Amino acid sequence: MHSSRKEFLKRMAILGGVGLLPAKKIFADIGQPLLKKTLDTYHPKDCSWNLKTTDIYNDLATQTGASIFSYAKSNLSIDVQYADENTTGLLECKLGAKCDYLDGNNMDSLRYKAYYPLWSVHDYTNKPLPVIILFHGGAYSDCLGDFDSLTNQMGILAQTFCAKGFIAISVEYRRGRIYDNFSISGRPQGYTSAQMELAGYRAQQDGRGAIRSIMRRNREDQHGSRFIIDTSQVFIGGFSAGAGIANGIAYYGNNQTVINQVFPKKSGSSYPSVETKLGPILADYYYGGVSETFPTIKGLLNCWGGLAIPTDKLYNKSDFFNSTALVPMIAFQGSMDEVVFFDNFTKQYIYFSSESHPEFATENYCTIQTNPNSFVVNSTSLTGTPPFIILCTLDIHCYLQSQNIYTEQYVDTSMGHGIVDSDDNFGITVGSDFLKDVTKYIAQRGACFFQSIMNGPNTVPYGYTGRAKFLNCENSRASCSLTDNNACTSELGCN
Repeated sequence: MHSSRKEFLKRMAILGGVGLLPAKKIFADIGQPLLKKTLDTYHPKDCSWNLKTTDIYNDLATQTGASIFSYAKSNLSIDVQYADENTTGLLECKLGAKCDYLDGNNMDSLRYKAYYPLWSVHDYTNKPLPVIILFHGGAYSDCLGDFDSLTNQMGILAQTFCAKGFIAISVEYRRGRIYDNFSISGRPQGYTSAQMELAGYRAQQDGRGAIRSIMRRNREDQHGSRFIIDTSQVFIGGFSAGAGIANGIAYYGNNQTVINQVFPKKSGSSYPSVETKLGPILADYYYGGVSETFPTIKGLLNCWGGLAIPTDKLYNKSDFFNSTALVPMIAFQGSMDEVVFFDNFTKQYIYFSSESHPEFATENYCTIQTNPNSFVVNSTSLTGTPPFIILCTLDIHCYLQSQNIYTEQYVDTSMGHGIVDSDDNFGITVGSDFLKDVTKYIAQRGACFFQSIMNGPNTVPYGYTGRAKFLNCENSRASCSLTDNNACTSELGCN
């Protein structure tokens, strides 16, 4: 039956009242009731989703990284760029020295990219989703690392987490450092320069500033009505230097006293601290101000990342860490790692640059000049035991185990620092695109680990899901399983 002219005009008025619609859409609706699309209420906490084998969302239901947000506050942050960055004596790149808030691409250094199920698909109002905030690697160099490519490792990781039902956010941060290329006889780890120490501190500031800014946007406008984060389910992670950022956030917290211990200066009142030269760890350089509520970090993904502590706390870590706020960790590393040395304390010590090479031991460029004196590292004597050491992933894992905190450790005995060839696979079968295969495996295991946390008690105990150490062995355990269902035979011990 044809609608009357009166009925036709009435329907047109109704449609016009809800906004302009394409003519094709308007006429398609004439003569039938207006329908509201049903949004899904999926959530990765739901154990009906086996996150080991199943994606909750396909590519058409997600926004994979097109949304980029600044987390800077009125260009207040200072980003350093050195004319010549070098590593092991080889020139990395020539950028030209500058000191402003822009990176080498003349973009705001403080920005992040979001990957998320679409607002038009998922019911965020009734079912906010967990978030994982990720930091890329690259040794704090302006010439290495990439946060925003869909085809690199960070993009693959973020896309895989998004398909599993997480909001995934990849963070860019201030970079720029100079590598001390003087070797130490018999010490493969080399020296840590003043520029490297300052870069690490800037990155720790930025990591916290990014998290606060993400929380503020979530509170104010849900990132322009794109997604809503469940702020009770915040996870963090990263690769290499980015894992170091995440480790520091998780285990140093926002405690300036603790952080000052692991970013030491030359002793003496005339030598300013890192805090004096760069500002407090909770600096007011960010969209999310210092008063923004900082979320509880529920879990950590640590890939090839270390954590510095005072050497005198090595066998008494409870005197350094807040044992009531230890974050569950899933970790991946190669036992041949020669960047974050694996399970070898004599190679894990930190040696700060010698003052006989002031180009590496001191720095004043691009720092706060309220105190005009240069920052000077606490140069390490080559005799005796160095005062600081880098914990590898297994060291952190074993400490968490001793405190009955949920943790899983994955080790590949042919792997160095990162995924270089098809042998670097943690025991899984890989194809020609081995980097993608192994990265997706890391995300799958991470999603399952976080799913267990979301379903577990307030403090998830060690061994909650069975076997916790995997040496050259694939973990085939399904989501939410509390029993060990894999055939691993190799064991990893704790010192």
